[in-house]
Amino acid sequence: AAATALCVFSVTKTTTKSLLWALVAVVLLEALPAYQYFSRTYWGYTPLLLLAGWMLLMRDRWFWGAFLLGAAVISHFNAMVFVFFSTLILAAFFLRPSKLKQWGKYVVAGILPLFLLEIMLLAYMGPNPFPIWTSGVYSVLTRLGGGAKLTTWKWLFEAIVGTNGIWLTLLLLPALVAPYVLRRDKYLLAFSLSGLSIAAFYTFQAGVLGGTLLTKVLVLQYPFWAALAAISLAWGMQKIPQVSTWAGIGVLSITLVLMVDTGVFMRTFTQTAYPIVDGWFDEASEQSLVVKQVGGNIMPPQYFAQKYGVATLVHQADWVANEAAENAVLVFLSQASPNGFAPDGYSQDVLELPALSQRYPLLTAEASVMRYAEVWWPSSPTAAPITVREPLSIMDVYFDGQSCIIAPQYGDGTLHYIQVVLGKLF
Repeated sequence: AAATALCVFSVTKTTTKSLLWALVAVVLLEALPAYQYFSRTYWGYTPLLLLAGWMLLMRDRWFWGAFLLGAAVISHFNAMVFVFFSTLILAAFFLRPSKLKQWGKYVVAGILPLFLLEIMLLAYMGPNPFPIWTSGVYSVLTRLGGGAKLTTWKWLFEAIVGTNGIWLTLLLLPALVAPYVLRRDKYLLAFSLSGLSIAAFYTFQAGVLGGTLLTKVLVLQYPFWAALAAISLAWGMQKIPQVSTWAGIGVLSITLVLMVDTGVFMRTFTQTAYPIVDGWFDEASEQSLVVKQVGGNIMPPQYFAQKYGVATLVHQADWVANEAAENAVLVFLSQASPNGFAPDGYSQDVLELPALSQRYPLLTAEASVMRYAEVWWPSSPTAAPITVREPLSIMDVYFDGQSCIIAPQYGDGTLHYIQVVLGKLF
């Protein structure tokens, strides 16, 4: 996130020749709740790679710029849509018959990260009829023409308001005039069109993504929009020289207040029960107990199971109906145990955090931050084997404390996939 902010600062300052408006762009980006949340997840790398790639393109370093755009696709499949439109716009402005050979090098540079990753995957997984990462890129490309549903800009506006609030959305709107403002510079014009074209794409093909998934996809554009909004505001203020500096200070002050407000909101928003659940697994390990977990995200329990070497059955819930506790520690995440659930010889402990604010309803719905956790402790802490029903569903996992005995169907039986791949190679 910090590196992305530096890129936004650099692009804005180079374009406006103003430190003040460059600061406005950075503060605006950092004030966006959706960007604050998703940039701290695996989505954080993708906007940085897209923006850094564009910075290199604008400095005539096309080979490495194309390489970073290709790396952005590797970091997340949905970057394919962004790169697709960027390539079309760049080709319209810069591709000439005399440069076809040179553009071939750029295409190779863009494909190179994907090729290198496929080699790494093949080294571990062996040959596949259709390589895994290429399959993901292909699935995104096939959506470009499917699910078309004509909508209005109001739909997109409501999606942004639902994740960032009305005032920050209004500060982003000047970015819409950026193509006009930057029309005299082909690089900057292509930069602005790339940042805004994806908004148009998802507006007119709303059927491609649901509303909550759109909140994540928009994160790819926010660094571009923040820079373009500040550039457009700077351009507008230059038309009234006597108020330009004061207007910039005013906008910066407003965005600073909004950034502080976002920081206060994120402090509560990201509060989660997982540190307490971590402690439950730690205590189960100390008492040599096994764990049965249902509800919520299936990944954190798998991590805690490995962290403390606790035998754990994740997600499979057949035992709940007949209260087949088997002297295990029973954990319910994001959901309460059924009414009347009271296994013999157990005591209950409940953790419930305050309800989330609905100021940003779409962001709240998408994040699904865990606010409730429930644990049942056996009064006689004696380890017992777990009964596992087979065949497993796609989300069921049984970890015996040392290795994954019942392999999850979404993987190869290991829980830290990237570590296994790197260990295989090095």
